[in-house]
Amino acid sequence: LARDPYGSVRWACATNPATLTADLALLAQDDQLATRRVVANHPTPLPSNVLKILAHDEYSSIVQIVAQRKESAQDPDLVDGLTHHANFFVRAQFASNPAVPPNTLTLLADDPAYEVRAAVAGNPATPQATLTALANDEIDTVRLHVARNPETPKETLIALRKDPRLYVRNAATESATNGEMSRQPSEA
Repeated sequence: LARDPYGSVRWACATNPATLTADLALLAQDDQLATRRVVANHPTPLPSNVLKILAHDEYSSIVQIVAQRKESAQDPDLVDGLTHHANFFVRAQFASNPAVPPNTLTLLADDPAYEVRAAVAGNPATPQATLTALANDEIDTVRLHVARNPETPKETLIALRKDPRLYVRNAATESATNGEMSRQPSEA
């Protein structure tokens, strides 16, 4: 079915959770964008060979889906390719993936695109030292994501309560308050 001349049949094959890996690899190269998108969103874990095909798709929307998948963060070649992808939207999607290794998140924290740094700042897997460094970013959106990250150290939240932007200060105050409340013993 993966070689059927009708695109609708190939698309239906790609939607099937029981489709074989070899067929998914073939469908990942289909001439129809919709079929490739279904493969990228396949409900079962995709093997590296299929992800690598999709990671080189001409449409960044497909590559962004690959960047969001947990399996993409487990293959060193994919990690390298997604970290250095030419499209900052792809890098931002990858930076928001909680399965990305901490050292890669630290690397992405220096990305020239603030959208990527903001994604790193919002990722709960980001190391605390990296969050503290991002709290000094020149872009307020990045600092806002740091303030909202549940893993941001208390000292960093205290510093962000003095941010020049009111909404960053408010987010830091709210996060600090929520953090204190979650650490208090519950009353029963």
